[in-house]
Amino acid sequence: AYPNLAKIARSSFRILKETADLEQGLRINPDTPLKGRPLGIRGEDVALGEKGGVKVFYVAPEGAMGKAGLLPNDLIVSFRGKPLSAQRPLADLWKQAQQTRGEGPAAVEVQRGGETKTLDVTWSR
Repeated sequence: AYPNLAKIARSSFRILKETADLEQGLRINPDTPLKGRPLGIRGEDVALGEKGGVKVFYVAPEGAMGKAGLLPNDLIVSFRGKPLSAQRPLADLWKQAQQTRGEGPAAVEVQRGGETKTLDVTWSR
């Protein structure tokens, strides 16, 4: 219905960010489909120097990441051994997850309470 809405929103955000010098992270709703299936988390971008991370604030318990043991307040730092991008790490996580769906378990590295844990996430076909 609004083919240019995303382009307008990106431009507006860029102008707002430049004028206000905001550090707002990207937030994604778990209901947004990836190949018709939700990722099952809500989180926001976190800058970690040269790398990025995703601070999780909601995990759908019936989703693949919830079943793998991901918890709210976990910080996702890598997916399948690849660190998340410093710019838009949540979008990077979604892209990597979409590209690897159905290829078996994916190792997701999270930081929880000062410890680093690796969770094996498996999406059903």
